[in-house]
Amino acid sequence: MRYAKDHKAESRKKIVAAASRTFRCNGIAATGIDEVMRNAGLTKGAFSAHFRSKDDLVTAALRDSMEHSPLFSLTAGEDTLEGLIFHYLTAAHRDHPQEGCPAAALAPEIARLPGAIRETFAEGLGKMVSFVEARLPKGKTGAARREAALSVLATMLGTLQLARLAGETETSNHILKTGAQAALKLGREAAPAAPPRGKRNARKG
Repeated sequence: MRYAKDHKAESRKKIVAAASRTFRCNGIAATGIDEVMRNAGLTKGAFSAHFRSKDDLVTAALRDSMEHSPLFSLTAGEDTLEGLIFHYLTAAHRDHPQEGCPAAALAPEIARLPGAIRETFAEGLGKMVSFVEARLPKGKTGAARREAALSVLATMLGTLQLARLAGETETSNHILKTGAQAALKLGREAAPAAPPRGKRNARKG
């Protein structure tokens, strides 16, 4: 049977997409190659034509899911610090990890995986920090600004993880709300405080 020229590339995309969703839903250790290939609609025997090992697949799937994290999918009206935070910390994102941010879903596991996988994660995380940093209010520069972006992102990731642990409950909804407010406060503190009114008037005089 002859296949179209792009058949192999399309099959690889299917495997990566299936792995990305399944890893985020069930975890990496709990997901076998059989399940990934079944979800991709392909036979297990086709795996070796695309990947050397499960770690190779994890690296590819992680890179793909980091590049397509919901953090980056802002609409025109959400492209602000506040819009980003409230876009990320939603009940829908909490309830559908298979479609969500891999940093929140997989970070605890990735810390125990081989170096190549951790390097891929670190690269993606760096892009996420830069994305947050670009939406901070103007003020601090250099290392202080980067630290503020890290604080905001860490708060967002931790909030989502805690909300998932609490399940679909009022407590979980409260975690999302208060976590969003805390992240927003951290981000706004990246801007320099306005001088007291009296000092501004004194300079004018």
